Amino acid sequence: MKNQLLVTSLLIVAFAAGCSNVKFSDKPGDACNVSAPCLKGSGLAHVNQDLTFTKTNKVDILIVDDNSGSMTTEQGNLGTNFAGLTGNLNSSGMDWQIAVTNTDVCPVAGGFCSTPNGVQGARGRFIGPKTSSVQPSFGSYILNNSTPNVASLFNSIIQRQDEVGSGDERGIYAANLAIDLKDSSNAGFFRDNSNLAFVFLTDEDERSVGAMSPSDPAYVALEDYDKPQTLLNKVVTTWNGQKSIVANSIVIKSTDSGCLATQQGQAPYNSGHYGTVYEQMSALAQNGSVVGSICDNGYGSFAQMLSQISGAIRDLPVSNSMTLNYTPVSKPVITFIPAGNAVGWTWTPGTNVINFSVRPVVNTVVHAEYDFSI
Repeated sequence: MKNQLLVTSLLIVAFAAGCSNVKFSDKPGDACNVSAPCLKGSGLAHVNQDLTFTKTNKVDILIVDDNSGSMTTEQGNLGTNFAGLTGNLNSSGMDWQIAVTNTDVCPVAGGFCSTPNGVQGARGRFIGPKTSSVQPSFGSYILNNSTPNVASLFNSIIQRQDEVGSGDERGIYAANLAIDLKDSSNAGFFRDNSNLAFVFLTDEDERSVGAMSPSDPAYVALEDYDKPQTLLNKVVTTWNGQKSIVANSIVIKSTDSGCLATQQGQAPYNSGHYGTVYEQMSALAQNGSVVGSICDNGYGSFAQMLSQISGAIRDLPVSNSMTLNYTPVSKPVITFIPAGNAVGWTWTPGTNVINFSVRPVVNTVVHAEYDFSI
């Protein structure tokens, strides 16, 4: 009877192996891999499976441009060096899209939205080339590596001379609004299978002073859409955690009193504040987010900063989940290599997917060890 049961068990295993084209091994430990799981008896097999996180070549880049009156020089620096940014992305084989909105979210002039010429804010909509009109042009201005004369076109979009948008600069608020418009005014830009990069260019903080100095005449409290965590949460919930994010800030660094003095000395606006909230935005987004100085105007320095930004964009990881070859019968054992790259993770019984709270950084190896039914 025992021999009959043994033969029956072996036939079941052989049938299972034949049906699944899986070769089983009787070697323990690391030899139990996805192509040769190890038999454990009692209808179970054991397996080790690794995933190395790589990068994706698709990225959508939203540039949030401070269009207040003090930004002419800084907009020119970004426009002049734009070809270096896209050149680095092209040489890496990136499939990129770029759109520009501004920091002006004012629906109408009045109160903190008052401007010298009554410019209406973009409110997250994409802006086009500067025209003779004081009002920016809105529409589907989406640039990519097949756009004719793309560097020249970008230069005409980023430079907003004489537009003089609101001095109540709200770049993070504008980015939140841009995502809200993803299926209407901004349709076609935020692709479901791409990563997302922000580049904030401003000589002020969010709402000018970032709600840091109540005694400052420009002080205004931050609203929910002005807060970095709100923007990060919106990206996660809108795309179900399937996008990696990098948030780059070109600002007056909070440690650079010389840059602050330079910006505040530029006539006629004499305006500038440390970009503290934007620095917080970059720190929270992680993934190598760059905080660059808006005062890096010397030869090569702005280009070098954009090179760092393109590197951060290029190296975003491709996925925030791991698909297992088999469905575990109990919770897998997950380890990260190196251990310092560990992130939170969850597994739902009856499924073969490990979901990570944030995407592990590029070149992290995730090791899964588990049992499954045969």
